Amino acid sequence: MIFDSNENGRVSVDETMAFLHARYGRGELDIRLKSLFGQDMTETGGEGGEIDFLTYLESVNRAQIEMYENSEQGQAALAKSGKVPTPAPTAKK
Repeated sequence: MIFDSNENGRVSVDETMAFLHARYGRGELDIRLKSLFGQDMTETGGEGGEIDFLTYLESVNRAQIEMYENSEQGQAALAKSGKVPTPAPTAKK
């Protein structure tokens, strides 16, 4: 996995922070981390919260679908198809 720098099969908050900061900036860092790791960012593990690859993929896919559905193109496609947007996920506890 790209962000699994210690190769333990999980992605940690610490391992993901630098990438997210470079891509989205400080303003969105906390929002993006919480969308991946949950509100308290303490899933499991000892590196400030870790998630397995499947959970990471599910989180990224959910975020991409939500971003598309909130775009002009996504809104037009949803209106044309008669579908409703995917509900926002509830915060992990």
